[in-house]
Amino acid sequence: MDRPGGADERESLWERTRLFEQALGLEHPWYVEKADFDPKTRKLDLHLNFEAGGLFECGGCGGEGCKAYDTARRRWPHLNFFQHEAFLHAPVPRVKCPSCGIRRAQVPWARPRSGFTLLFEALVVTMAAQMPVRAVGRIVGEHDTRLWRIVKRHMDEARAAADHGGVEAVGRATTFARIRSGAAGPRSANWSPCMLRSTRSFGWRCRNCVT
Repeated sequence: MDRPGGADERESLWERTRLFEQALGLEHPWYVEKADFDPKTRKLDLHLNFEAGGLFECGGCGGEGCKAYDTARRRWPHLNFFQHEAFLHAPVPRVKCPSCGIRRAQVPWARPRSGFTLLFEALVVTMAAQMPVRAVGRIVGEHDTRLWRIVKRHMDEARAAADHGGVEAVGRATTFARIRSGAAGPRSANWSPCMLRSTRSFGWRCRNCVT
């Protein structure tokens, strides 16, 4: 039987990191360097790295084939690993882009300037369509202010991509107009207090609930 650090242990470590690489969809030059699991804090930390000489995509213009200039370590909350919190850690390079100059490279698991992974954002947006954002925050362990930024970003992108070329007329519900003007109370319009709190971006709030 091999001592710790022998061939068997190295093969087991390679298999574990390879599994996480496949789950994250990582491709060259990115790879999982190590995975730290702490059962006491119920947290999984995945440390990513890139191979020397790797080429990256510019975070400004999307140009490919850019060489690393320097790096800065960052952390992103990821989807929970069963009931355990999961975080990605990686040195994000700045690159020399022929068009933009020195820019932060685009990483494949997160949006530019986002503090969350793409899969985490997808989960938040899906849940926010079914429940108040504050409730989503309690489930994922994040403040609802940060989650509202995710929801707003995706809503803005969806509106920008929507094609309204075939729209010939637009109507507005009179009940909604009366609620916004204050002529009708939210309960008379059969709106739930939680729903009114979750739509505070419209510029009004429920008078019957504490926000």
